[in-house]
Amino acid sequence: MSKVHCSILVLFFLILQSNYAKAQTVIQSDTLSSKNNPAADSLKINSEIVKDTLKPVLSFGILDRDKIGYRNTSKEIRKIDYRNVGQLFDNFPAAYFADLGQLGSPSEIFMYGLGFRNTTFLEEQVSINNPYFNVFDLNTYQSERIGMIEILPLSRAFSIGFESNPTAVNFIRKDEIGIVPRTRIRLMQGPNSEGFVDVRFNRYMTKKINLNFDVTNYNTVDRFLNSSTSGWQTALELKYYLSNNHNIKANYTHVNSQYQINGGVDNESVQSLIATGEDPDLLFNESLAPVTNSTSYKKIKANNLRLDLMSKSGENFNSLISLYHNSELQEFRSNELLKSDIDPFIKNEHEVIRSGLSANARLTAGMFRVNSNAGFESLSFDSDLSLIKKDSRIYAGITGSADLIENFLRPSVTLKYSKNDLDSYSGLGFDLLLNLKDELSLFMGYSSFERSNNYIDYNLLLQNSNLNFSLAENLSPIFIHPGRTNTLEVKANYATGKTNAAVKYFRIENENIDQYFVDKIILTNSKPMLNGINLFAEMEKWNILLTTNFTLYPSAEESDYFGQPQFTLNTGIYYVDTLFNENLKLKTGLNFKAIGTQKVFKYDFETYTKLNYSYYPEIYISSYDLNDRIEAAQYSIDFYLAGNIQNLATVYFIFENILNNQYYFVPYYPKQERGLRFGVSWDINN
Repeated sequence: MSKVHCSILVLFFLILQSNYAKAQTVIQSDTLSSKNNPAADSLKINSEIVKDTLKPVLSFGILDRDKIGYRNTSKEIRKIDYRNVGQLFDNFPAAYFADLGQLGSPSEIFMYGLGFRNTTFLEEQVSINNPYFNVFDLNTYQSERIGMIEILPLSRAFSIGFESNPTAVNFIRKDEIGIVPRTRIRLMQGPNSEGFVDVRFNRYMTKKINLNFDVTNYNTVDRFLNSSTSGWQTALELKYYLSNNHNIKANYTHVNSQYQINGGVDNESVQSLIATGEDPDLLFNESLAPVTNSTSYKKIKANNLRLDLMSKSGENFNSLISLYHNSELQEFRSNELLKSDIDPFIKNEHEVIRSGLSANARLTAGMFRVNSNAGFESLSFDSDLSLIKKDSRIYAGITGSADLIENFLRPSVTLKYSKNDLDSYSGLGFDLLLNLKDELSLFMGYSSFERSNNYIDYNLLLQNSNLNFSLAENLSPIFIHPGRTNTLEVKANYATGKTNAAVKYFRIENENIDQYFVDKIILTNSKPMLNGINLFAEMEKWNILLTTNFTLYPSAEESDYFGQPQFTLNTGIYYVDTLFNENLKLKTGLNFKAIGTQKVFKYDFETYTKLNYSYYPEIYISSYDLNDRIEAAQYSIDFYLAGNIQNLATVYFIFENILNNQYYFVPYYPKQERGLRFGVSWDINN
């Protein structure tokens, strides 16, 4: 553990201990009842010191039933082995974490087979995507702030947020309730000086004001040349309990992270060296393997302010009105220290400032339920790649549903309209839930919607110096208004006791036409249909827990085009038990992850773009087609042991890659060698 990590812990313990006595006297006269609020992270309160019945207004999500989408709570997340937020997605249906092999790297998340620029990430129903790239780096989100994660179905995902992406993920923050100050610490130490620490502190400052403070630090050293990462994240939240029906919540978050971008091992050079007699395992030699880029790196600095008014009226109406102001600066550097005619010096900066208003409401009236959301946002761009400096955009979405025939039948309709300074877009979705039995349900959903192009793509069109204005003007209407996206999802779900299993088929048909520019060359790619099948299951019997998340893309052509492996599998088999008079909850077993064959591509991490070709700009033609290369299936096996002591502390131990397999999930970013990783999560009642 680094000296920085230890210093943070010592500082926090000193602060907490110095405030302990004062906290006790202040809080005892102000106790919040969390009865019947299972979503809250609460402490058991002695009935003798409960003085009032003030109840907090808890955050409400987008989904109302797991059978429609998928939910995972913080309690369930704590049972999973994960390094960062991105790794959690290996455990979600039809999701896949394309691990680049190092903590803090900008690994891609696939949802329903779609990667970068296709998922809207939300925090309590407000989009947190970078508007310029339509991407969110999950390394900049603190895992210990998560109270619940919602995965929206394809029939509704497009309807929330400005981007109208086919898939959407909503993070709901923890709403902690407790009369005494509470601290949660999560530590992790792994190979290559990989370290992670998160310290979260919660207490009541006055009778009606609750404070949450969270600080996170992680870092790694170089495994291969130019691959180290580091990051700081802090979050401060104040919640004011105005009344039982109205709460005000203010949030500030700060991000300061840096990751080096080596582009993976240079396989061309490796194969040439092997042909001359070098070590045939050179690709996995962390000391000697040549990398694609030895100088590129990216810094991300972000400051986010948000003010929420949370309201409820009985059990039938909830609303959330949010004001926010966010700024994010991404600094990209390449060849900064070395002079090279082949690799020119690049110093690009991309800053986005956004201010907006979001309004969300849920209304239940008898058998009818309505979820509505709307937003306005003003954007300002200062980018070395951007000719667009300002934009404003609005959207409104609504989903209405009805429980018919004693909840046997539940049809829903979703509508969406959005507009920015370039064009307007609309969308429509339908879904149907059939509760065939208490344990068996069937879900079917369909959507058809228009998507706006990403600002980065639109700027590539306008800024290309080799296109005259009239040509750009003639092409821009096609580029701005790219067509429709159609989705279909069919799912059967079986849940009873400790068994939960679902199988789904999904299809995404994208009529969009993307136009990419390489100097004078215009490449037009029509995107094909994507079909997938997912099996997701969690089963426990006789103290044996089996989990599996398997996604298959039957068409090799479709899989190759979208860049994901032909199949992904994340499964585990564990022994679970409660021991020592229920003081120890044990989970131990094997984690197994595998992927199918995949074709090679390269990442441009400045713009979060996948490249299927490598170009020589001076001659305007491709030097080789990366997609001609097919990589074999890969797999890994880890041993996992975690013990939860009195529901307060969890100690975990992972023996990674126990077979010492040489492998990678993304060509050519080798995963770790065999090694040990230790960690602890500790809840402290101060």
